[in-house]
Amino acid sequence: MDRFQRKKRRTREAILRAAAELIREKGLEGLSLEEVAAKAAVSRATLYNHFSDKPRLLAAALTPVFRGALERLEELLARPQDICLDSVAALCLELWEGHQERFGLLEPAPTGAPGARGAMKRLHERFTARFLCLFPPLAARVRFRLADPEATGRLVLRAFVPLLEGIAGQPDTGRLFRDLLEGLITRGPDRG
Repeated sequence: MDRFQRKKRRTREAILRAAAELIREKGLEGLSLEEVAAKAAVSRATLYNHFSDKPRLLAAALTPVFRGALERLEELLARPQDICLDSVAALCLELWEGHQERFGLLEPAPTGAPGARGAMKRLHERFTARFLCLFPPLAARVRFRLADPEATGRLVLRAFVPLLEGIAGQPDTGRLFRDLLEGLITRGPDRG
């Protein structure tokens, strides 16, 4: 790879890092291309050379996160006998630790960005659908507070990031999160 290609790749990575940080701070709706350019220390023209619009930037920033999360979900779903409260808690913790700066992952695609409603919405819906598939097998092992495993899954999907943010830095975060998750979704002690 020549010097020009290396510089181009470094610039693209700087833009994606800046976008990821701003997604984390402001959410998908609050992201502006001008702020991304400023945070990445590039001109708007340079940003537009790499990403012609906000939906393309969002897709480039979040697609790797969705793919990684989906791969990890598929690994767990391939072994339904291993789905228990500990494995779901570990998965949530792993996804959060690996992608804190990009956790627009759990937000639906911005409603005001027509292009984002396409690819981003499909990625979000696929992730959500696969995540919810964890809960019927888990329902065979624990007594959920909510009768519907899908409703329980949606609750976990909405709550796990704020829970982890709230306990970040605490000793034994993984165990603490697992216990909070158990208290949130089960009627009694985990049976599996």
